[in-house]
Amino acid sequence: MAAYGYSRDKKKGKQQIVFGILCNQEGCPIAVEVFEGNRLDHKTLGQQIAKVQERFGISQVIWVGDRGTITDANIIDELKENDGLQWITALTKPQIRKLAEVENIQLGLFDRCLKTIDLKVRPIYHYLDHRVKAHIFLCFLAYYVEWHMREALAPILFEEVDNDLINPSNLFQYKPSSEVKKKTGSKRTSDGLPVHSFSTLLSDLATINLNKISITLQGEKVSFEKITQPTVVQQKALDLLGVSLICTQ
Repeated sequence: MAAYGYSRDKKKGKQQIVFGILCNQEGCPIAVEVFEGNRLDHKTLGQQIAKVQERFGISQVIWVGDRGTITDANIIDELKENDGLQWITALTKPQIRKLAEVENIQLGLFDRCLKTIDLKVRPIYHYLDHRVKAHIFLCFLAYYVEWHMREALAPILFEEVDNDLINPSNLFQYKPSSEVKKKTGSKRTSDGLPVHSFSTLLSDLATINLNKISITLQGEKVSFEKITQPTVVQQKALDLLGVSLICTQ
């Protein structure tokens, strides 16, 4: 599966793999597929068309991509004769804005990412194909969990709580909402708690420990486990995530 191919990271002379992710209209990842490292972008389009139509049962789809993904051959062989499929490639900004204003395309296809999540897959120490695919799948699951965590924790992060506030008429220049501006300026939430980035909040939550305590009681040694008391911020995060530190089983 690892092969020499076009490196987007400009790392020449190194083998690589290619993987693609499908997301829903909210940006939540829903599927991932791994390809050989020398697979060209336009050679993956047909499989993705079949996946969207057959696995997810979506018949009406507009495919958006650059000339490297949607080629003339793709249009003739895979798009043009397929009912329900349309395509957009190499549009200018005025054309994108016009299509967005009349709601012919999803704004999320062209919005700059407001919640950047990196799919961290490096390093990969596996050589067998099925193990490489398993590695990417586990990284994808972490990406999926992080997406949902960010959505739940948005009130205490430097992020938008409601993405519907993005203005369609101002597609290429994102303007933060008043709530985000207030959080950014004061570094405080509406509850008066300190605002975090996702990474700093995880670091804060990582300080919650399960301690094993040993004492001598009436001449006998007794041991028990106790979880450290969460801070106000930590408890708020746990509440937003719907997580309890108390074992009920």
